[in-house]
Amino acid sequence: MSMQDSAVACNTAAVVRMVILLLAVWLAAGATACDIPVYQYALENWEVDQYQVVVFHRGGLSATERDAVDLLHKSSNQQHGNLVVQTVDLAGNPDAIMQQRWREQAGAKPPWVAVYYPRVKRTPQLAWAGALSGGNVRALLDSPLRRQIASELVGRNTASWILLESGNRGKDNAAAALLEQELRRLEETLVLPVLEGWGPDAAAAEAQKVRFTLHRLSRDSEAERMLVQILLQSEDDLTTKYAREPMAFPVYGRGLILYALVGAGINEWTITKAAEFITGPCSCEVKADNPGMDMLVALDWNARVRQTAQESLPPPSGMAGFQDRAAEAERRLAEADEARLSAAATPSGGTAGAPAVAGRVAEATGAAGRSTSPRTQQPRSTEAPASGSSRGGSTEPPSATPAVEPAGPPAPEGEVTEEAAAEGETAEEPVEHEETFDEPDYEAALAQRDSGSDDGGFARVVGMLALIAAAATSVVAAGVVLRRRNAVRDEEHERTTT
Repeated sequence: MSMQDSAVACNTAAVVRMVILLLAVWLAAGATACDIPVYQYALENWEVDQYQVVVFHRGGLSATERDAVDLLHKSSNQQHGNLVVQTVDLAGNPDAIMQQRWREQAGAKPPWVAVYYPRVKRTPQLAWAGALSGGNVRALLDSPLRRQIASELVGRNTASWILLESGNRGKDNAAAALLEQELRRLEETLVLPVLEGWGPDAAAAEAQKVRFTLHRLSRDSEAERMLVQILLQSEDDLTTKYAREPMAFPVYGRGLILYALVGAGINEWTITKAAEFITGPCSCEVKADNPGMDMLVALDWNARVRQTAQESLPPPSGMAGFQDRAAEAERRLAEADEARLSAAATPSGGTAGAPAVAGRVAEATGAAGRSTSPRTQQPRSTEAPASGSSRGGSTEPPSATPAVEPAGPPAPEGEVTEEAAAEGETAEEPVEHEETFDEPDYEAALAQRDSGSDDGGFARVVGMLALIAAAATSVVAAGVVLRRRNAVRDEEHERTTT
């Protein structure tokens, strides 16, 4: 391999590394493009996940039992509660899935209600199970504390914290005092993200402030017994390993329970981390990829929540953008090749000042490379845009044999004298000489310097990276489609078993 080929290979490898780095930065910037706080994005955009309520009965229902089932259906149909209801008649030979679910109800007697967490979280525990009655159904659908938390979240509360007491007064009071202290501190110190890249609604929205509330909940509360069970069963070890510890649950968005802080885990560090996540920028806008479990809340969130931030995305840049850049690179390379051929075709006995001018071109381009990239300089010609411009003007390559004039100030009579040429050769300021260069020669020299000996290498690299970007986009799109297809298939299967 010759030294020229080695230089071409090194230049191509450097270009590949640089473009790959830029592509990675672009992908990372796209992944973190959402600057809206997590709690605000969750409140305005994330639909609540539906609980599955299964009513097992054998044969007909009494009037009171039918009223209870009608109340469940009414809540579901009017979207005043995030639940879907299914009735299963055990005397009617239900499918294998429902038979298995019935067998899992230890000591149950129909009519019986079993409440399951939303399928998207795949939590194996039951949220609650008990006899079918009007009182149980009303307690399941609504409670005073859930109404209060929902009202706080609709009112733009950052998060509502629930302290589920253990029954040990010393532990519970210590946990409550620490939570109060840290939440007040975080309200003063946390800084919300700046909503850059969002539409005019964001500018018109009221300034958001960090606000936390704390609610103490006894495990023996009769009015909140359904909420107590929903909290305790949200993780598989809360009722076993940590049954005697106080638990703190941050709730944000549309009643989304982040996770449980338990016992010694209720400390300054964990409280701060939870609060920072809730108030930080929403790096992942897909709800299923974020932690949390929805509460069962009787509220039509879409009717109560006002949209205050609309994301303003730039136009998509796909294969067309890469192809345009590749075509532009090839055109510039063709112009540089033609300029080199034209220079080679120039007779050796040309203008006497040509060697000195060529030296000054190299000196000027070297100085430009040390200060500012030549590609960022504006063309000095006032007649038409440069050949590489995409705004208009001629895209023809420069003239094959442009006239080259010696450097230096022009003679008064409009003619170049030998003294003026000699004076131009000895001048020390490259800017003055650069201003007298014939425009086509200067642009051709810059193009030749930029392209070097790489004949089409840069264009091939850009084309290859275009294919890589298209493949990556296809993989991401396929993943999203597959996830949605699985969710639809699960829902369809659930409907067919009804």
